[in-house]
Amino acid sequence: ERKEAERKEAERKEAERNNAEHQHDGQTNSGTPAPDQNPPQPPAQDQNVFYASCAAVRAAGKAPIRVGEPGYDHRLDRDGDGVGCE
Repeated sequence: ERKEAERKEAERKEAERNNAEHQHDGQTNSGTPAPDQNPPQPPAQDQNVFYASCAAVRAAGKAPIRVGEPGYDHRLDRDGDGVGCE
């Protein structure tokens, strides 16, 4: 009985050590990787874009430009449909 208890205690300690090592490696007790602490971010959209003309929009490869997109301005939208430099 005593040897059985000592064996179980040794197994428990070994399991604790393994869990601590896995957590240190970025793994959880289930063996799955921990979520990435710094996931990749999409490129930041510059909200301060200004286009002087549709020629500038086209040169930047952004035509047609729509309402809500960086650089859209009602001056670029002749017919007022929300799409400029068509």
